[in-house]
Amino acid sequence: MTNNCKLIFHVDYNSFTYSIYNINNNCFDNIKSYKLNGDKISQNIKSIIENDGNFKKKYMKIMGSIDVGSSTFIPESIFQKKDIKNYLDLTSGLIKNHNILYTKQNFTNCYSVFSINRILHELLKTSFHNMTLKHTGAVFTDYALNLSTKGTNELFVMINKLDFHITFIKNKKLSFYNKFEFETENDFLYHFLNCIETLSINLVKTSINIMSNLDKKHNLFKLIEKYVQKFNLIERPTKFLYTNEILEQDSHIHNNLFNQIVCE
Repeated sequence: MTNNCKLIFHVDYNSFTYSIYNINNNCFDNIKSYKLNGDKISQNIKSIIENDGNFKKKYMKIMGSIDVGSSTFIPESIFQKKDIKNYLDLTSGLIKNHNILYTKQNFTNCYSVFSINRILHELLKTSFHNMTLKHTGAVFTDYALNLSTKGTNELFVMINKLDFHITFIKNKKLSFYNKFEFETENDFLYHFLNCIETLSINLVKTSINIMSNLDKKHNLFKLIEKYVQKFNLIERPTKFLYTNEILEQDSHIHNNLFNQIVCE
């Protein structure tokens, strides 16, 4: 059965999550998530792969997104493969013992350039021979462009426990992207509102769309509600089928897995 299946995974500093997508019935299998120790991500994932039987099977394709390391976007018109290290060095600085990778965006004319710890990268390449790996920011931005509507201004935000990605789409064109880390809710609010002010976003005329794995009652959503009259919590794509185990979970979580199929 795995010959007709794709393995989809997501890695950040706190978790390793995966699901299996069956192309024959257009259905996502049940999702499994493991907690990670931020200082021992590679060791944790190595142990997970060795002990979880699903990773011993063969799949027609393996797709993954990572939300570790730095990233940037480079317009296709000026992108040069030989310069990928310079792009990150200019925007966030190079990190020792990291590999620099790049992928082409599907819904806009630019490339995503990102770094990944060399040990983690070698582990993933060795474990998943037919793997396609992207940075979470690249998938998130492509997914936002795919969901956006012509003739409108839309703000998309992917909120995690201690960081968030944000992109501004104007008439289905990428206008802005960034990622911010925060330690407190006030830090989050400062960065979020600063983006809105800097971009001169009219909150009345702009659609606010949020993607997150956090509980709907999380305080960060309550903070946003104080400044944004209405926002849309993005739910799982309706174009796919899901097992009962997934359907029983909140309908807005795990988009960081589902959107990889949309954006492949």
